[in-house]
Amino acid sequence: MSDRELLANTPLDAARNDGELRRLGDYKKQLDVFFTAQDALNIDLMSFDAAVYRMTLGGDLETVKRFIERACAACHVELTTLIVPGLNDSEAEMRALSGWIASLPNGEEIPLHITRFFPRYRMRDRAATERRSVLRLAEIAKEALKFVYTGNMQYLAYNEGTRPKSQEAQKDTCR
Repeated sequence: MSDRELLANTPLDAARNDGELRRLGDYKKQLDVFFTAQDALNIDLMSFDAAVYRMTLGGDLETVKRFIERACAACHVELTTLIVPGLNDSEAEMRALSGWIASLPNGEEIPLHITRFFPRYRMRDRAATERRSVLRLAEIAKEALKFVYTGNMQYLAYNEGTRPKSQEAQKDTCR
């Protein structure tokens, strides 16, 4: 399998695997190969707080931001933020996160998926995210972004009529 095929078919955790890519050799070259193999990426932007990334997720927010910037220049990008109660559910954090996304070239066009957390695996110490919290944060994100979607909720009407034109044909498969 070629490097291109390997990188195209390998899940990548930008927050934690930065060092893994560096160990493969020329980091810039490896990212170039990775990005040329991609048509689109959905990247988790789990928090906009560096301490949360480091302590809770074991990653680095600045690394993730650089990866997102690079990805946006190479292919179609969509971002997903899982809202965890007491961790990343503040209005101020969502304003900062969506404002940063909007500041990227064509950033207001980048779709943001805001999803509801359910207690599972290593995070059973808190309740599921309330639906109204996800909807409130989605409204805040819409102040800066054109395409904001809610996820892990049965309330789908919020998402209707807000898809970029390139996604209209996929409308039925996106539910």
